[in-house]
Amino acid sequence: MRVFEYGSGGSTLFFANRVREVISVEHDPEWHARTSEALAASDVRNCTYLLCPPKAQVDARFVSSDPAYEGFDFADYVAAVDAYPDGSFDLITVDGRARTDCVLAARSKIKSGGLILLDNSDRPQYRAAAEALAQYERLDFPGIAPYSTEVTQTTVWRIGTERGHGA
Repeated sequence: MRVFEYGSGGSTLFFANRVREVISVEHDPEWHARTSEALAASDVRNCTYLLCPPKAQVDARFVSSDPAYEGFDFADYVAAVDAYPDGSFDLITVDGRARTDCVLAARSKIKSGGLILLDNSDRPQYRAAAEALAQYERLDFPGIAPYSTEVTQTTVWRIGTERGHGA
């Protein structure tokens, strides 16, 4: 499999040990440095690891729902997937900033039958992302979030497989 992920960390190491190639984009320089160290310590060689921090911008187009990033534009972060041809990936995970915009950018980059995974898909601010993928087969995974007692949901859509037409 070839995987692209928005948001990095434990998932990056997990995928790197199980797939042919991982391309991961991170917005936070400190977290990028920590994860880079972990990748090097594990001798991961099949991961392209990108750092795309947000830019302060009054009229930000690609925004995060996190109030700590108010006034920041995540355009470079969202557009990182555009460096790859349409149909390039078997799986794209979205677990970082500007999630709705990332889902929208990811749609054309998935191979037919590939998957888009959206973490915390039950949050109201991600409703537009779910609506944009409404025609595709979906599977919801509710459960307790790591390091928390909060129940949340992760959703996976199979792109190219419309609802009611089988898996």
